Amino acid sequence: MVNGSWDALIAALAGLPRLVWICAALAALAIASAGWGLANHRGRKRAERAAEEAESARAACAEALAAAEKRLAETQARLEAALEKNAWLERTEARLREQMELISREVLEARERAFLSQGERLIASTVGPLREAFASLEKKLIDLNEGSVARHADLQRMVQMLAESSRKLGEEANRLARALKSDTRAQGAWGELVLQRLLELAGLREGEEFETQASFTGRDGQRLRPDVIIRLPHDRVVIVDAKVSLVAFEAAMNAEDEATRQKYLAAHVESMRQHIRGLASKDYARIPELPSPDYVLMFVPIEGAYLAALEADRNLFLDALEQGVVVATPPVLYATLRVIAQMWRQERQRREVMRLVERIGKMQDKLIGFLEAFDALGKRLAQAADDYETARKRLVEGRGNVIAQLETIRELVPAKKPVPRSLADEADRE
Repeated sequence: MVNGSWDALIAALAGLPRLVWICAALAALAIASAGWGLANHRGRKRAERAAEEAESARAACAEALAAAEKRLAETQARLEAALEKNAWLERTEARLREQMELISREVLEARERAFLSQGERLIASTVGPLREAFASLEKKLIDLNEGSVARHADLQRMVQMLAESSRKLGEEANRLARALKSDTRAQGAWGELVLQRLLELAGLREGEEFETQASFTGRDGQRLRPDVIIRLPHDRVVIVDAKVSLVAFEAAMNAEDEATRQKYLAAHVESMRQHIRGLASKDYARIPELPSPDYVLMFVPIEGAYLAALEADRNLFLDALEQGVVVATPPVLYATLRVIAQMWRQERQRREVMRLVERIGKMQDKLIGFLEAFDALGKRLAQAADDYETARKRLVEGRGNVIAQLETIRELVPAKKPVPRSLADEADRE
């Protein structure tokens, strides 16, 4: 029976944990001791005590087993919680690293794109007009230089042609005067034709520097139609009249005796004086819509006719001048027109220079604007560098900085990617 109980006890202990085995072994030893005592006839009392001790040992073992199982369950629960916390920390670290990298990359890329875009716009908006302005300036300077050379050559040619043209005009005028001596209207038309030719030879352009047959209303309501209006720079004009009569002069030139000649010369002088008074009475200078100078040019197409009148009446020129009329023969008028043409060339040059100066001023303003924008861009770049340095310090400096926390997390939960060495070395440790 003792052997059967021993086998049963061993079979029961086979499924217990190690601690239970220890307790069971103690109980078995006690029981064996009791059985051994019984087998050796040491007395029933001793066997009973041994059985009681064995029972007590079994109960103690069962209690210890229950406590051990409880501690095991608690330990296992804490282990599972720790594993779950470690997994959460690892996931948190990975997300934090990804978010930091993403934010840093996005911020840097956004700043870089903004700076590059702004720089490109500034450069495009400034360099483009500057390039165009320099190209235009270069072209204008080249044109001005070429035009100056051409004008000097043209002026030299025109001076050489002046004497020849004057001589030919005088001869032509004398011939035509003889042909037209009996037709005053034809003489006026011929004078206008000679005047038109002189204007063209001087380099003036109809519709630009002069106009013909313009009509105005005088102070008394009379319609006024000057033969030619020559425009001057700065909104001034010169009036030219070519309707002087030469009938008396032709008669004087063809007179057969001195008395007849003097009579017709006096008539010629009076005809010119009458024409001068007529021009003065028109008072072109007081027409509001005609900004005229104080003098009107009275064109005498035959120089000999004017010289003959001046020889007969030496006060003719001064008297005409006092009335605001200047008598001009072809050589004098041509020289005057050449001066006016030169004035217009100088005015065009002045306007070109003023346009160039204005363009250079605008270019200078653009350049200054570019420099100001460039300086502002530099300040913003410096500010961005300061912001970057501040953000970096927040990563690595102070208690509980991000890098230090990442390193602490890495000690608990190893990560595949390390924190950048420069940041890790720079970070303050708690």
